[in-house]
Amino acid sequence: MIKTEDGIKLTKDELTALLAFASDDPSRQKLYGVHFIATKSKVKARATNGHIALDAVGPNESENPNEWFVHRDFLKRAHKALDNKSSVTLKFSGASLYDAVVHNDDGVEVYTVSSPEDVANSQMTFPDPREWNKLLKPPPKTESVNCVTLNAEYLGLMSKVSRAAGVYGIDCYPPPSTMERVVFRCEGDLTSWIAVVMPMRSEASERSTPSVADASGNWNDVEPEGSALEGEDA
Repeated sequence: MIKTEDGIKLTKDELTALLAFASDDPSRQKLYGVHFIATKSKVKARATNGHIALDAVGPNESENPNEWFVHRDFLKRAHKALDNKSSVTLKFSGASLYDAVVHNDDGVEVYTVSSPEDVANSQMTFPDPREWNKLLKPPPKTESVNCVTLNAEYLGLMSKVSRAAGVYGIDCYPPPSTMERVVFRCEGDLTSWIAVVMPMRSEASERSTPSVADASGNWNDVEPEGSALEGEDA
């Protein structure tokens, strides 16, 4: 995501992620869309449905500060016009938005999404920015925090487990140290489901608690203390 003199440019994957976190309930107008904020050096995109929240930050090359709340239905129309190699630019005019231009991988304009009505609202009351910043602020690098890095595709598989159990929620048991397995569990009517996701190494996890894995990297015999895998009644 980047803001230029032409507007805010988003890839299909970026817009997909923002729409996934924005409310899909039209009655919740304050959350039914994406909030964009342009400061002198950065552009931020924020989305929430009240239960999950997402904050994306990119560069602002136009240096023109402003903010807009863009209606979800317009963003869905723009998203539908995209393929995996194209991008969309939201063509703001002051505080208003009527058009979004789709460009192909070569930067050639191929389609325009237009609305007869303004789909941006600069007066929309979004969640308190102070509370939002506090909620989505990662821990300082100097703070001793246990960080576990997981493969996002594996994490997404937990939704399949919860559907198999016929429930919406799934219990997550964070490990006591950074490179131990993360245990997930949910209870169906007749079946208990327990899943494990092994961690990945990352810059954040390397700053956390030392790994308990042996030199060979063999995790098969590592049993976290207090793990849900311990005991028949766990």
